[in-house]
Amino acid sequence: MVREVRLSSDFSGLDTVAWAFKYLGLPHRNVAACDINKASLQVLQHLEPEWLGSDVRQRQIDRMPPSDLHSFGAPCQSYSKSGKRARNECELGQLANYAIDYIEHHKPRMILMEQVPDIVSSEDYLLELLARLSRSGYSVNMQVLKSSDYGLPQERCRLYVIGIQRPVVEFLFPPPIPCPPLLSFVDVLPASEFKVLPEKGPRGGSTRLDNVSRHLQACVEEGVNPFERSVIITSGCSASRCNRMVDRCVTITRTEAQRQGLWCSTKGGFLDFDEMARLQGFWTGFLPWQDLGISDPQFGGLLGNAMSLNVVLNLIPPLLRSAGFVTENEFRKLAERARRYHPKTCRPD
Repeated sequence: MVREVRLSSDFSGLDTVAWAFKYLGLPHRNVAACDINKASLQVLQHLEPEWLGSDVRQRQIDRMPPSDLHSFGAPCQSYSKSGKRARNECELGQLANYAIDYIEHHKPRMILMEQVPDIVSSEDYLLELLARLSRSGYSVNMQVLKSSDYGLPQERCRLYVIGIQRPVVEFLFPPPIPCPPLLSFVDVLPASEFKVLPEKGPRGGSTRLDNVSRHLQACVEEGVNPFERSVIITSGCSASRCNRMVDRCVTITRTEAQRQGLWCSTKGGFLDFDEMARLQGFWTGFLPWQDLGISDPQFGGLLGNAMSLNVVLNLIPPLLRSAGFVTENEFRKLAERARRYHPKTCRPD
């Protein structure tokens, strides 16, 4: 019998770990969650944690419930190439310390931290975080993982840090799995609605049209037929920041998801929110965001900031095995269930 796992999270966002436990059918309790974002708080209220906070800087940790698995992914703008890159010199770059404060006080058996790989450019700060975990008795493993290596055709790279108190067996990062084709995540528009180029209009003026036109022309010049192979273009940004990928989705960012600016050549239109959710690993209809009073742009922002569900699904079985929460046989069953997951065809039992 799998042991019940108490879950807690900081900078919770969509709280990907909670959804992963739900899909895997693992017994768990959401004991604590914290996020300052209004839309995230509406999601977290839907998930019903026993303790809910809105600011990691203003809470009494000794009054928070203890947990078995604490997950967190502090805001990345301070480290991201596309952000301000102020690193740990500003308050935003120091927020992860508040999550470590909780960990030092309650000592959950397991930790799952996600961050952009650029945090390694702030080596002193990363080493400080790792040292605090080590002093608290954690065996720490870290590795940069791609969402495209775990069943999602999205080129999203993130650093994952795993911490375990008194591991029973060695933690091993899961091996890569085959990636399904991008079109299995996308709903192609009928011929009457299919567009070769975005229409010029209020959704970005000529910016989107110009970006898509330029990148599709470049594909043709490179010998890529954008109507036989899927090309995803970040159409809503400036020309200098606009980029494309063939047969893969570019990294879904908060900004581009908010403005629904990802153009798909084989769809004949922009990716909608269900499609962006699938490309982040969430099954269709997983969250009734509109019923919760969350606007489309707010939901897009949450998707862009979320941990990819497929990656977390594949991390949880070896994490639970290493911490002694599941047997070897249970681990194999969970790992196989995670490997077979596809967000368009699978959902919780």
